[in-house]
Amino acid sequence: MAGGVGKLEAEIEVKSNADKLWSAIKDYATIFPRALPSESKSIHIIEGDGKLPGSLFKITLDIERIEGVDDAKRTLIYRVIDGEILKYLKSYKGYFSVIPKVDDNGGSIVKWSCH
Repeated sequence: MAGGVGKLEAEIEVKSNADKLWSAIKDYATIFPRALPSESKSIHIIEGDGKLPGSLFKITLDIERIEGVDDAKRTLIYRVIDGEILKYLKSYKGYFSVIPKVDDNGGSIVKWSCH
C-alpha cells in the first residue's frame, strides 16, 4: 500500500432480487442478529434507527456510522469510528452496492469495498 492508502474490493453474484436484498442490507442492524444468532450480542444500535445516515451501532468490537444511503442506486456508505480495526488502520470507510442483473435468471450483484 503506497503511502498507507489501500482499497479492498469484493463482488459476488447472488440469486436474490435486488430490491429485497437492498432492503435487508439497509436493515442489517435488525436482520443480522436473526440470521446469525451466535453473533447477536455483537450488534447494538447506539443512536438513530440503524438504517439512515447518522445512525450509530456497535458491531463486534467496532462502532460504525452510516454516512450515506442512496435508495435509487442501492448503495450504503459507512465508516468505522472506533474499535479494534482502528488499531491497525488510520481510517476505514466501507461501501455496499446491490445491482440488479439484467439476464433471464434475475438475481443481483453485490459489490463491497473498503478504503
